Amino acid sequence: MVEILDSEDEELQIALIESIGSSEATVNLPDIQTDLVPEDNLQSVLEAFQVETVDKESVTKLLVMRSDVLNTPLKGLNRKKINFKSSLYIKFSGEMGEDQGGPRREFFRLAMKALQDSAFFEGPENSKIFSHNISLLEMDQYKTIGRLVALSLVQGGPGIHVLHPDLYNLMVGRPSKMEDLEELLPAATCEMLQQLRDADDEDKKDQFLSRYADHLLDLGIPKVYHLVRHEKANLIHIIKKQYIYYRISGEISQFTTGMNDVNLAWDMVKSHAELFEPLFCFHPKEITGEEMIRLFKMNYSLVGSNDRALEDVSVFGWEAFLQSIEDGDIDVTLSEVIAFVTGADCFPPCGFSKLIDVDFYTCEGRLPSASTCALQLWLPRVNNPDMISKLMYRALKESYGFMKI
Repeated sequence: MVEILDSEDEELQIALIESIGSSEATVNLPDIQTDLVPEDNLQSVLEAFQVETVDKESVTKLLVMRSDVLNTPLKGLNRKKINFKSSLYIKFSGEMGEDQGGPRREFFRLAMKALQDSAFFEGPENSKIFSHNISLLEMDQYKTIGRLVALSLVQGGPGIHVLHPDLYNLMVGRPSKMEDLEELLPAATCEMLQQLRDADDEDKKDQFLSRYADHLLDLGIPKVYHLVRHEKANLIHIIKKQYIYYRISGEISQFTTGMNDVNLAWDMVKSHAELFEPLFCFHPKEITGEEMIRLFKMNYSLVGSNDRALEDVSVFGWEAFLQSIEDGDIDVTLSEVIAFVTGADCFPPCGFSKLIDVDFYTCEGRLPSASTCALQLWLPRVNNPDMISKLMYRALKESYGFMKI
């Protein structure tokens, strides 16, 4: 047991509002709740699981190399003495700074993106299945990535957002429609399915059986002759299911076992399968400029002061900058702005621990900067609102990770 190094505690947003105590901050509260009732939404379920899982009295350090943000932590997650229920402390090798929340958010953002594009998955972007890789199976690597995904959920990181909905439904025991799978299936399998659909008379069915019966039997599909002649739709469903589910059952089993190493995280997901689907499958949701504005709390100088007058110009420039991004006038995304300030490129499932403080400075030539740990942004006082856009653009394009700006 060691002292906690991360001072950031996750709080309910209602407690945050009371602690802020100003009507201005309340107006800026980010509206990132779900539409479900509080006792049955993703945030409440995940927050309860985080409280149950994470031991705030202990910490596990994970050393990460930024140039290999996936493989280096996977090695660390295979250590014999690792405690999956402790607070996770991220150290990017060669970089200074303490992890008080920012490096951890940045790590999980980068790791989840690297995992999506890794050899562990195959298929089109945002709609993938596990790749069948015996070498990775032999090394229990699918178990390790299951641990990584579970830790991301319990430590305030994002979901994986990559699984095909049919695969997710099969994994959690829900009905699956087996539609829109053509991009996942090999060309030979697609050809076989098309010939099966076209077999509308006995001669074509016989030709199909002559060509594919042994292959289907080798796949473990029984009663092939009966299915071809009397239940073609059912056979098509079985063939698709064999490819995206049964064929990779070893990989799925390892992944879910790895997730369960983190306080039975997969069992928790299965018991709330509908709520957690957006964290495992791709559900695009554009961040809006209005949501961004409500995420920040401006710490103004006294009303009537010269500094306050300049700060009003800066805030106008800040909101105009966000609006320009939303309108597509700048080659920057709102996700990049969130990542610059928080380390995360989207709203975490349980929200941030507090509103992001915006403080102002007077120093000509200094770029805007942020503390991802403290959730704090520093903007310059300007007399021309266009300067905010120019300086923020430079800050975003010239920044590189924690403590770099």
